[in-house]
Amino acid sequence: MGALILTKGTRRLMHWYNNKCFAKNSLQGTRNAIAGDSALLSLFSTPTGNTAVIQQIIHNTTGASIFLPPYHPSHPHLLQRWDYFLGSVLTYVNHELLRNYLWNAINNGITQAGDAYTAIVVDCVEGTSQTVLQSDAYLTNDPDDKALDPSTAYSQITLVTQAMSTQTPVSLDPQFQATLRRRRRDGKGKGKGKKPKA
Repeated sequence: MGALILTKGTRRLMHWYNNKCFAKNSLQGTRNAIAGDSALLSLFSTPTGNTAVIQQIIHNTTGASIFLPPYHPSHPHLLQRWDYFLGSVLTYVNHELLRNYLWNAINNGITQAGDAYTAIVVDCVEGTSQTVLQSDAYLTNDPDDKALDPSTAYSQITLVTQAMSTQTPVSLDPQFQATLRRRRRDGKGKGKGKKPKA
């Protein structure tokens, strides 16, 4: 995904997953939708071997309705680039890791402490090698983590991947130039108080 990692489009994709698919108030609806589609359920619940299973999940009609945000004119190529990434960049090993981590949490998985996951938080970051990481987490204001609230347990899943070329068959959507991003971060550009469109 690389080039997508610092784009508005990728942030939109992660926001969709974290606020529409896997949020505390949405996760049960996602579970129900998957359970109601036998083909989608099989894709999630069956180890895949050498299969781009996450791409197959978003190509499933029910899967697409759950896991793909609606088209947005500000980044018209987002869904095509995501599909290209899943089909041509993400390795089979990492498809399986991502499927397994998602399914464990969706399928009423529990933390190492025995607390049921109430949400999934997904992120995508750039790294030197591609992998998928998972950790248990809780929403808490306790700096020592001594009083963790079981009702706030969630699975943190992070996709780490190298930079994907901007010269792929699918165009990168327009972004601010690096110099403009720098100026905005330094407070020298217009739009004070707004996040840079990285």
